[in-house]
Amino acid sequence: MNATQNQPLILAQLADPQIGFKDYEGELARFRREIDLLNADDCQAVVICGDMMHLTSRESLAFFQEELARLRKPVYLVAGNHDVGQGPSSRQLFEERFGPTFYAVDLPGGAQRLVVLDTDLWQNPASATAVMDDFLQAELTQARSSGQRLVLAVHVPVFIDSVGEAVEYFNLPLERRKWLLELLEGSSVAAVLSGHSHTAFAFVWKGILFSGAETTSDAFDKVNYGYRRLVFDGDWLRFSTVPVLTP
Repeated sequence: MNATQNQPLILAQLADPQIGFKDYEGELARFRREIDLLNADDCQAVVICGDMMHLTSRESLAFFQEELARLRKPVYLVAGNHDVGQGPSSRQLFEERFGPTFYAVDLPGGAQRLVVLDTDLWQNPASATAVMDDFLQAELTQARSSGQRLVLAVHVPVFIDSVGEAVEYFNLPLERRKWLLELLEGSSVAAVLSGHSHTAFAFVWKGILFSGAETTSDAFDKVNYGYRRLVFDGDWLRFSTVPVLTP
């Protein structure tokens, strides 16, 4: 283990910029302000948990990428239903511009590894679903050997209020939820980051933080616009909200 692995990792979790959802000008202004705040933040990396634009097109994704280019931090994108679920063309456009929708990368310092998953492949099974399942299981096995802690990033929350809650638009199907939680129990996963619900929540299950971040789009729970700042420090994990306010 190198010296930098003993330093805390500060990770910024964003959810659902979804520019164009209800208030295009307001959503864009808040996202631009968010980038300014992130550039001034001492976070080492940024994860955006899906739904970059409300409508996916070649032009909208190019626009989002231009806006994102102002961010002077490593940024990792999670595919949301508005990114890849608007028909085959939306998935193709997203992958052409941003690359694979499930992947893994070592986070700064090397003590944590980010595993990004595509929940659309769980809600709408395709040939790639089994490939992603195998990929996740391989990452969990590797982490047990390496001693790295994993941070999973998804779009659709596994659950919001309770493990056995009823299936709805904002969580995973029960069968898939059960499969995933059985994999995670006793694993080296420290946190599961999500978006999609447009509500901010935090739930600890079996020592794993399930974190639904604040948004700069329409906040269904009427909490502050903002992003979530997570600090991984050895066995400690703490988080806070950074409000995003515009004039």
